[in-house]
Amino acid sequence: MASDIPITSIPCSYKFNWLPKRSFDIICHNRESWIQNKFDKEIACVQCFTDGSNSNDNTGCAFVIYNGNQVLERIFPLGKMCTAYDSEVYAIMQAAYALATMSLSPGRVRIFTDSMSALQAVSKCHTASALVCECSMSLNQLGEKYLFELFWIPAHSGYAGNERADMLAKEAAERSFCGPESALPVSSSCIQGAVINWGFECFNRLWLETIRHRQSKIFLEWASDYCGNSCMTLNKKSLRLVTHIVTGHNLLNSHQTTVKGGF
Repeated sequence: MASDIPITSIPCSYKFNWLPKRSFDIICHNRESWIQNKFDKEIACVQCFTDGSNSNDNTGCAFVIYNGNQVLERIFPLGKMCTAYDSEVYAIMQAAYALATMSLSPGRVRIFTDSMSALQAVSKCHTASALVCECSMSLNQLGEKYLFELFWIPAHSGYAGNERADMLAKEAAERSFCGPESALPVSSSCIQGAVINWGFECFNRLWLETIRHRQSKIFLEWASDYCGNSCMTLNKKSLRLVTHIVTGHNLLNSHQTTVKGGF
């Protein structure tokens, strides 16, 4: 299978781990609270904004750090074998590593991300992702050195730091990854998707090559998960009717003559 689906030969990120007790706070205010309080405007605070992006099957992420008068920006092209979720988690991890090595201004340290799924992943007590595990460790290391908070920020809502990180992440996604793919261990969802797509391609090739199933080909030109999912929503009576029509196996005279006459 590795020759047909190269992604299956790449190390997978699946790794069950218990996450250590957090040394930082995760704060998720709603949009109304953000409008009223503007948490990204606090002066006595080192601020970091992260984001991930996907463009034309390429993925990238970035962060921007505001440390007093110092501004640090980094972008990370991640290639074609990473998900948007992976890029969000990787951006947070790289930001935490960068902050831990910097000489920061006194006060709180805050990382802002618009990925609620990434926040939920690092807030759990266990994970099946090696990337999430490493991200959690980097955040804990930062939390042990500084008074650190991980914030959710509304996306595309005009917050300058978030908009800047979004622009940098899109720039990263438009660049080609330099080196052999993949940039990160491949997630199980990527491998599962590749296997499913390979299955569809094999079925469609056989479907087009076969000379039988004339009536079914009128309705089904190729395999489609949309068609299958739609059929699954039908009740038994309706599904039986659709099957009779698509396959031609029904009580109409043409099929009954074929059955009685044999093949």
